[in-house]
Amino acid sequence: MGKHNLEVQGYCDPAFKAVKGTFQENFDNRSEIGAGVCVYKENEKVVDLWGGHRDEERIQTWTEDTITLMNSVAKSICALAVHILADRGLVNLDAPVATYWPEFGQSGKDDILVRHVQGHQCGAVFSDTAKPGDWFNYSAQCSAIARQEPAWLPGTKGGYNTINIGFILGEIVRHVTGKTIGTFIREEISEPLGAEYNIGLTTKELDLVAPMQLNPENNFWAECAREGSNLNRAHSGRPDDPNLLNCIEIRKGELP
Repeated sequence: MGKHNLEVQGYCDPAFKAVKGTFQENFDNRSEIGAGVCVYKENEKVVDLWGGHRDEERIQTWTEDTITLMNSVAKSICALAVHILADRGLVNLDAPVATYWPEFGQSGKDDILVRHVQGHQCGAVFSDTAKPGDWFNYSAQCSAIARQEPAWLPGTKGGYNTINIGFILGEIVRHVTGKTIGTFIREEISEPLGAEYNIGLTTKELDLVAPMQLNPENNFWAECAREGSNLNRAHSGRPDDPNLLNCIEIRKGELP
């Protein structure tokens, strides 16, 4: 830890000065390298801050337009895509997923509702037959998910769906619209709203990406690698790449 005499940039409504203070503290006291935060309240932008650097060597400045991997934010955006289709009458949240993706209905998953997936209650959290690297082979990963039995009786309890949820929702979107989840999000959500969030970046967008720097005290990936652990099973299909979060396939590919 240590201070780098860094002052954050951007705008903060005085009513949200505590947010700016905490953001600044991340750099002063919590070893933050670079970051950005933007908050809207009732359609009004009240916080838009950024600071630090894009790289661990602190050479490239983090700017207003810097892009970074947002990991599980994708879950909510994919869920939003399905809600948009539901709002248009194209998807029924109380219909089985197999109504839209027939292959999913095998191995005891025929009664899993779209609502169960949205609420992390579907039990389809593992994909034991997926091979390393299948995350970047969309059809192979989806096939492994379709073959898998649910880990519990769907709808009876909840459990965080680490990886599979994006593929399941992506298949619903693809079968209903003919568009991949990344294309749907870009065309139906990001571009209409002027939002800079996408699954699958363009060549131009790649130049704005800040690499992820892992916290050495975080043992998450070590637990993922432990054979037989729930995290290991939930991450079946993960490529064996120590630089996974920064590889070009993560950035350009549609990994929901």
